[in-house]
Amino acid sequence: MGSRRKAIFKDAGIYALSSYSAQALDMVNAVLVRLFLGPAQMGVWAFLQVILNYAKHASLGVTAATSRDVPYYLGKGQADKANEIQNLVFSFSLATSLLTALAIAGLAWFQRRNYPPIFIQGMLIACAILVLQRLYNLFVVLLRAHQEFSFAAFLNFLLSATGLLFTILLTWKFKLHGFLASTVLSLLLGVVFILWKTHYRFELVFSPHKIWPIIQFGSTMLVFDVVRSTLVSIDRVLIAKFLGLQALGLYSVALMASNYVSSFPVMLSVIFFPRLQETFAKKDDVRDLEVFLVEPIFTMSYLLPVVIGALWIFSEVLVRLVLPQYVAGVPALKCLLLGAYFYAPTHTLEGFLITIKKHRRLIPLALLSLGSGAGMMMLAIRNGWGISGVAAAAIFLWALNFVCLSLVCFRKIFGWRKVLKLEARFFGVFFYLAAVLTGIDFFSNGLGMGWKLAGGSLVFALAAVPLVYRAERHYKVISTILSMLKSGARKSGPAASTEFGPADENTF
Repeated sequence: MGSRRKAIFKDAGIYALSSYSAQALDMVNAVLVRLFLGPAQMGVWAFLQVILNYAKHASLGVTAATSRDVPYYLGKGQADKANEIQNLVFSFSLATSLLTALAIAGLAWFQRRNYPPIFIQGMLIACAILVLQRLYNLFVVLLRAHQEFSFAAFLNFLLSATGLLFTILLTWKFKLHGFLASTVLSLLLGVVFILWKTHYRFELVFSPHKIWPIIQFGSTMLVFDVVRSTLVSIDRVLIAKFLGLQALGLYSVALMASNYVSSFPVMLSVIFFPRLQETFAKKDDVRDLEVFLVEPIFTMSYLLPVVIGALWIFSEVLVRLVLPQYVAGVPALKCLLLGAYFYAPTHTLEGFLITIKKHRRLIPLALLSLGSGAGMMMLAIRNGWGISGVAAAAIFLWALNFVCLSLVCFRKIFGWRKVLKLEARFFGVFFYLAAVLTGIDFFSNGLGMGWKLAGGSLVFALAAVPLVYRAERHYKVISTILSMLKSGARKSGPAASTEFGPADENTF
């Protein structure tokens, strides 16, 4: 158990550090690109992105089969079958991306007299971007499937760094052409680097009867991805339509805080997913997955409130200091922070259903949550509760989504009595968190900002002690992290290994 936790924490820590560092570089890059291109050429790139976003669906979602089936067959010791899946998905993805690129190139040729040359040239370069993008994304999924998270993390940071460098070297002088060239070079560098540092070698295999089950799974996941994207964005759509773009702008500060809270649990689900497949493959017994279902969900339920509480207490003063024009969005921000508590474990639950091959159930469950949540949001809008009412309805949406998913998942392993106990335990932490935070706001109302922050921080620190204690008592979270830090300190130095490779093979 200890070695498993250490491996997961190590992978999650490295992956999170890389992702947050890459995001910081990407933000700088995004600002520079807009500065160098200007509105007109930026508009061309924005439209090209629309084409690329639609074109990626031409592969019918088959890349998703790689993330599920490759670690599954590796866990069964059937490396040949895993390699066959890789070759089938690679061949299908390459063929569909090339055909789509040819279609885009043909469209550009026939429309060359109807659009400015820079737009047509951009479409032609986008063809190369499309093919490289599909290959790069497939290779990254393979890295995760093989649990090579250290390499994937390094690659993530490398591409962000080189993308920023290419932007500075090429975009400022050659404008859109330079930016498109830098995008091609970054993706090409990523593809070549992966092939150089790994053992992945591919054969072109075209077998309709073998690829058909993969297409069926991929298509289901593609539909679910569309439904889930709507589920995530329905609040923004309704606010923009019924409350206006200014209200949506105020709401954006709430989205920013919510996304920050949810990002790390999403990364954890990426780390857990291949381990789920390998463990399930050993005996195809769903009961073997209990630790992968219960432990991450309840570890998050004890530790995530600490982050939510800190942001809740400091959000108002931070917004007032940094983004004073968004102060009206603070109540919505606090609601979405509570909603993030329910949103965070949904990726783990979805990964569980995909693992046990019950992925088709994801679509109706998501549609049920979408319909009910959208109805609550419309009720809030019609009653004049504004963006705060929509955000409160989002708590209901994600709570319902969690209940739907968790009941289905827990019931696969436990009897109803244990299922209800787990649900009560999860919701108990939420109600405790909500009561503490709303109580802090109620009793500190009217105090000066300094007293409010000091008093709120002290009260919440005391209230968080039982949660941290339970995380340590049940899952040894604190002791595992301390043990890793001590181990890292002993191993640091000239002799420390810097090789890229998969996670510890003896994790399980």
